[in-house]
Amino acid sequence: MNLYDEKIDAYALVQLPVRNLKESVAFYTEQLGFVLENPGRDYEVNCFLRIHNGNGEDGRGAGPGLHLLQTEEQEFRPSHWIIDGEQVHALELHSKNIVALHEKLKANNVTVVAEPYFMPPAGGYLKFLDPSGHLICVNQAEEYV
Repeated sequence: MNLYDEKIDAYALVQLPVRNLKESVAFYTEQLGFVLENPGRDYEVNCFLRIHNGNGEDGRGAGPGLHLLQTEEQEFRPSHWIIDGEQVHALELHSKNIVALHEKLKANNVTVVAEPYFMPPAGGYLKFLDPSGHLICVNQAEEYV
């Protein structure tokens, strides 16, 4: 191991400001399947979530975290922007079945921005807004199409 290796070898977390922390935590856990990193911890100001893939300690989530931060309305900015008239997402997640996820989100009145569409060889995509208005894209790898 080279102690002086300056390259980045992973990323630890993505931080998102949210308008209502409890509502956002419920959305990411109930709708998207994230798990609380510290289930016993109170989350009045912020909350750390992980993807529930069973590879972490105690069978909980692993991989980079999602850090949700309660933000005052005057400080809040959604995490997406416009290029050539198209909304561009800042956060892209992965699912093995975006069609099923789309049906779940629709049934729960989530604002879907782009219905599932497929672009071989890249796979499929679904875009929707979280409760704070962040544009989220979910990719389905071509191997699962």
